[in-house]
Amino acid sequence: MQIDIKRIFKKFLKSKEIYERKSAIEIVKERLEAYDTLREILNNIDEMSKEDFENILDFNVNKSWSRLYRHKSKIFSDIPRLMNSLKLFLDKSLDIKDRFDQVVKYQGKSHIIGIGVGVASAILHIYDPNQYGVWNTRSIIALDRLKMLPIGIKGVGAYYVALNNKLHEMKEILKTDLTTLDLFLGYIFDKPKEYFEEYKIFEDLEEFEGDLDIQIASIKSFDKEILLEKIKKKTPLKEFQYTIKQYSRNPYVIKLALQRANGTCECCNESAPFLRMDGSPYLETHHLIPLSEEGNDDIDNVSAICPNCHKELHFGENREKKSDELLKIISNKNSTLNYK
Repeated sequence: MQIDIKRIFKKFLKSKEIYERKSAIEIVKERLEAYDTLREILNNIDEMSKEDFENILDFNVNKSWSRLYRHKSKIFSDIPRLMNSLKLFLDKSLDIKDRFDQVVKYQGKSHIIGIGVGVASAILHIYDPNQYGVWNTRSIIALDRLKMLPIGIKGVGAYYVALNNKLHEMKEILKTDLTTLDLFLGYIFDKPKEYFEEYKIFEDLEEFEGDLDIQIASIKSFDKEILLEKIKKKTPLKEFQYTIKQYSRNPYVIKLALQRANGTCECCNESAPFLRMDGSPYLETHHLIPLSEEGNDDIDNVSAICPNCHKELHFGENREKKSDELLKIISNKNSTLNYK
């Protein structure tokens, strides 16, 4: 299951509820103008004063982040070291992973106490908003809610690289820029979990039905009057709007699987439950490895089964065992009938 970020993004661009009743375009324009001023400080680090760096951390000046300022006493404990670390950190000739590990990682040789991933990535973004995205609590939680958070990455520098790649990927999907994207992730962060229900995209009908079962189970009341009232008010309509992905299916594969089954469920070996209007036995085709998980649409991965077995393979408590058994059945039948 995914989240329809394009639809949310369109709504975000039209919203004036982000900050001081300003649109995203107006806010981003202010941010970029602020970055132009602050970049002059970063381009002349040798002449940078304590007050200059304080301006970088100050929301009233950077127009972007309000919590950078909280560690300023630690950051300014060693000004010469800070200046040398910033020179290294902004040196584009060096690998960004190594720069993060040197300056942000606690054991890094150029680490400055008080400069964590939030401050560091904000500085990078001000320095080059086209190349560097922002890594902070808001962006991490927002990406997680959008099902786009990088996982399984070890190391500060390596994680920033993975995160920044993901931000660039989102930027291309949404046809936007990293500054607008940072504002958008803040918008996502501020939304409750329930907000995303109507923006779900399901990989297939079975995934949709599984989620629908969860939604049904979450409705605790079985009181007839309450349920009738909600139906009359059309309460569920907004909460339960779904988008389901469509996948191309090869009709020749379906036809061949039905021919192989010859009117008998390939899972339970029982006859088809009824006949279609054209007199043919009714069986449903099922992908052993789902298309959404990059399963192939070929005869080795498709079975013809009855509706009961089909539902059990998706929602039954023994679905994994049953699926393994069916995989062996199909493999043996294809080998015996020379369907490969």
